[in-house]
Amino acid sequence: MDNIYCQYLKGQHPAMKTAPYSDALGQYLIEHISQKAWDLWREEQTRLINEYRLQPFKSETKAFLKEKMCIFFRIQVQPIAD
Repeated sequence: MDNIYCQYLKGQHPAMKTAPYSDALGQYLIEHISQKAWDLWREEQTRLINEYRLQPFKSETKAFLKEKMCIFFRIQVQPIAD
């Protein structure tokens, strides 16, 4: 597995194997966010789903989580498309 400079963890870490999204945001994540940082986000995402009692397969939930993910990673992407 190749290492990348992770913008979130501020250092060299193993890259993700695949992009989590098939759009420009996914491309940014695979190039700038490590697997370790992504795992931290997944923990936060689970916390948000449980705390707000979200239904993960609803489009409103997906948009909410994508917005929270951008805040978590300090990514300024506009507009965020599904």
